[in-house]
Amino acid sequence: MSYKRQWRRDWIIKHLMIPIVLIAVITCSVSGRVNDSHTAEGLKDATLHLTLRNEPANTTAYAAVSEPDGSFQFENIEPGDYSLSAEHSGYIQTKCRTPINISAGQKITDLKLQLTPQAAISGRVLDQNGKPKMGVTVEALNRKPPYFPLGTAATDDEGEYRISNLRPGQYYVAAQSRGQRTHTFYPASPDRAGATPLELTPGLEIPSIDIRMRAVQTFHIRGKLALGPAEKDTPRAMIMLWPQDDPGPPHGANAIAKDGSFDVAGVPPGVYRILCPGRQVEIVEVSSKDLNNVVLIPQPVFTLRGSVELESGPADLENVQVMLMPVEESLVMANVASAMTTADGTFTMEKVTPGKFRVRVMILPEGSYVKSIRFGNQETLGKNLDLTQASGGEIHVVLHTGAAQVSGMAASASVVLIPEDLTLNGGAVHTAVTNQSGAFTVTGVEPGVYYAAAYETDEYQTLADPVILKQLVDKGTKIELRENDRQQLQLTLPGQ
Repeated sequence: MSYKRQWRRDWIIKHLMIPIVLIAVITCSVSGRVNDSHTAEGLKDATLHLTLRNEPANTTAYAAVSEPDGSFQFENIEPGDYSLSAEHSGYIQTKCRTPINISAGQKITDLKLQLTPQAAISGRVLDQNGKPKMGVTVEALNRKPPYFPLGTAATDDEGEYRISNLRPGQYYVAAQSRGQRTHTFYPASPDRAGATPLELTPGLEIPSIDIRMRAVQTFHIRGKLALGPAEKDTPRAMIMLWPQDDPGPPHGANAIAKDGSFDVAGVPPGVYRILCPGRQVEIVEVSSKDLNNVVLIPQPVFTLRGSVELESGPADLENVQVMLMPVEESLVMANVASAMTTADGTFTMEKVTPGKFRVRVMILPEGSYVKSIRFGNQETLGKNLDLTQASGGEIHVVLHTGAAQVSGMAASASVVLIPEDLTLNGGAVHTAVTNQSGAFTVTGVEPGVYYAAAYETDEYQTLADPVILKQLVDKGTKIELRENDRQQLQLTLPGQ
C-alpha cells in the first residue's frame, strides 16, 4: 500500500469512522404514548418536554409532539437523568413522577402518560345587595383537610370569575375580599359548615356558581414580642393566626416589626392561637372590639442528648435523623426539633421547647428498623413523649436488623404503607413512587400490619392528617409483614 493510500485510510478512520462509532454508542431514544385518562384514547398534538434534572427551572433539553395515535419519540438523546412532562390544550399538565434515567446507547420504549381533561368552575360574586364585586379572590378548596386552595381567580368589573385547570374531585368554593381574612363559602356561608361542595368530573365545567358575600365585622390583634434573657434584638420572625377549632390552614402570616410589635388586621370574631417560633402559644378570643396589648413571651428551651445503637453489632450510625414531632398538628410549623447523629451514634438536640411529641427516627442503616425508644427509664415507642415539664434528659434508640420490604406495580401512582398501629415510629408512614415502568419498592419497613394503597399526590396533599390516612386505609390492601419479609403487591388507583 502506498504512503498516500495509507494516509487517506488513516484520515478516514480518524475523522469519519470514530465519530460515527461514538454517536452509535452514546445517543439514546425515548418513546411512548400519551392517552386521555378518561377515554384511554391517544392524544394528538400533545407537547412533551424531556428536561434535564437539577438544571435551572424551565430548561428544556428536548421537545416532541405526539402523533395522531398519541405516540411520541425523542431521538438522539444524550445520557442523563431527565424529567418528562406533557401538556395539551384543555388538559391538566402532567409530569412523570419518577425520573427517566438514560444510559449510553439505551432505548426506552413504552412510556405511558395520561392527561386528564381539566374541569372548571365559573360564576359571579355579588355583595349583600346583589351588586357585582370586582377584585375579589375566589378559591377552589380541596374538600379534604387541610383544605388547600387548588385553583384561584379574581373577579372582573362584572364580578365574574372562572377557575380552570382543576382536577376531578370535590371542592369548596370561597370568596375573599382584598385585605380581609374572612371567607364567604358558596353559596353564602361564613364557614365550611354551611357550604355546598361541588363534584367535578374530568372535563366538566360547572357554571353559575354565584357567591353572595356576607359582610362580617373584623378587628385588629395588636401586641409585641417580649425579649428573652439572651436576646438583644427582636428576632426576625413571622406570626401565624390559627383558628382554635379549624383543621384548615392558618389565616395568613404577619411580619414582626423591628421594634417587636405586630398588628394583625381583618380578623373576624373567634378563638385563635397565635403562633411564633420561640414564643409560647397564646390563645386569644376576638369578640366585638380590637384586641390590644397581647404579649408573646419567650418559650423556655432546653437540650436533649441521646444515642442510637444497632442491636446486632457495629454499624455506620452517622447521619441517622431523630425528630420530635408535636402531637398537635398546628404546632408543627413552630415546634419541630431535630438532630443528626455523629459517627458514634450520639446526638444533641438544641433549643427543644416544652410540649408533647412523637419521636420519629429516619435515615436508618440499610435493613434496620426501630425496635425501642427510651426516654430515661420510660419506653416511648408507640407512645407520646410528654416534655411539658422537662428541662433536659436523654433519648436512647435501639435499631434491629430484619426490616421488611414491599415491592410491586402501581401504574403511575405514589404508594403508601400505613401501619395499623399509627403510633409506630412516631406515626410515620412509608412512601414510594413508581419508576418509569410502574414498579415500586418500599424498604426499611418495621414488622407489623399495614394497609398498602396507591394514590395521586395531587388529590392527597398531606399524609399527616388522620382523616386522609383513614380514607386511604379504607381503599388499601391489608398485609402483615414479619422480619425480613419480601412481599409483592399489585396496586391500582381507586376507581380503576
